[in-house]
Parts: sequence; C-alpha cells; structure tokens
Amino acid sequence: MPSPGQEWVGQQLAASIKGSADSIKGEVYTYDKDSDTLVIKDQAVGLQEANYRFLKGKDLENVKLTGNSRVPDPTPLASDSTIERSLYYPPTYLSCLRV
Repeated sequence: MPSPGQEWVGQQLAASIKGSADSIKGEVYTYDKDSDTLVIKDQAVGLQEANYRFLKGKDLENVKLTGNSRVPDPTPLASDSTIERSLYYPPTYLSCLRV
C-alpha cells in the first residue's frame, strides 16, 4: 500500500479498513503527517452538507486513488460544527464531522 501523504489530498480514495469488511470512499480532504490522520470528505449527503471522516493511515488497506492532487483546504473549526460518533466503528477508527 502506498504511504499516505500530502500528494493524496484532492484525490478520490477507495479503501477498506483493517479488521473490518466495510469500505470507505470519498475525497482526501487533508492529511496530518504528525498524527498519520486522513480527513475524508463525503459530499453524498447533499449539496450544502458534507461528512468528514477521520482515519488513521495505518488502518487502511487495499487503497485505490484516482484524480489529481491539490493544495489542502483549511480544516473547518470544530466550534462551527457538530461532531457525531459513528455507531459502527470505535472512536479511534472513525468519527464524523458534519459541517
């Protein structure tokens, strides 16, 4: 598997999560090298909303990337957002941030 990095930002990602049969799809919104955390943006909820998922790079497998990379957008402030915990994954694997 390729190592996560800033060159992933802007590309469409499809991957599975280690130890789970589920997969994840969306745009790599940003990546933090120090914490090895990817923020995946899924705009499928509507034109005015998006879900953001936080994933550890080490927890991904079978990664497929498509599209072009870009300069990362600034991450939205948590104070301006509602944070929800996923019912399907422990908090260390996945959290959703709805803006």
